[in-house]
Amino acid sequence: MDPLLLIFVSCMALGMLTGTLAGMLGIGGGLIIVPVLSALLTGIAGISHELAMPMAIATSLFTIIVTGFFSAKAHYSLGNIVPRVIVLSGTGIAVGAIAGAQLASMLPADILTKVFAGLVILIAAQMVFGKRTASNKTYTPAILVTVGAIVGTISALMGIGGGALLVPALVWFQVPIRQAIGCAAVSGLVIALFGTGSFIHAG
Repeated sequence: MDPLLLIFVSCMALGMLTGTLAGMLGIGGGLIIVPVLSALLTGIAGISHELAMPMAIATSLFTIIVTGFFSAKAHYSLGNIVPRVIVLSGTGIAVGAIAGAQLASMLPADILTKVFAGLVILIAAQMVFGKRTASNKTYTPAILVTVGAIVGTISALMGIGGGALLVPALVWFQVPIRQAIGCAAVSGLVIALFGTGSFIHAG
């Protein structure tokens, strides 16, 4: 089979698998897309690992533009969007996404792969062992901007939408879970737009 056709078919299958697993497990597709796509690019297309990893991350972010748009639209229609949270966290997220994408473009592929693997382990640990209850603290503008910047940087660096990071953080600061998920959906779109743009600028 022609390598390009094989990659196309593999990506179609990857998309269906990602959608299924994301729906079942409630995780972002980037955690699946990035390592698999990187392997496809190196194994089938013959692209060096040095280029394949950032390409996989950038591609993952680009796909989130589509999914993030429809997810954000759905949550908006359900009334799950909190404008104040979106504006404040989104400001930090935009800056963080640009920084994360630039960092991913500069890091050697081996280091980037290790960073990705380490962050996946941390996210998994947070999902398994992290607290899911709210604290007695409410968010402030400074907290939302700071949290947004951290989430944006990590998410763009990994090629993920950031929901696994942002939702528990918002819940911790007493944002209701449905609204936290809705805000995370919009934030994923912000991460994807600014992260993808930053990758394009970096070449």
